[in-house]
Amino acid sequence: MRDFVEDLTKRNIKHSLSASFHDPTDSVGNLLFNGLAMVAEFESDFIRARTREGR
Repeated sequence: MRDFVEDLTKRNIKHSLSASFHDPTDSVGNLLFNGLAMVAEFESDFIRARTREGR
């Protein structure tokens, strides 16, 4: 996700969540994107674990 966000930032593409725009280069934007990345990674691992249990 970090690579994806860096690519968007290099191309001056704005990121929005709801009605707010967040700059991933400032501290609040960085915290937001890292938090979202952690949730996405957790969910991905959880899906894999549930899939293994179902086999």
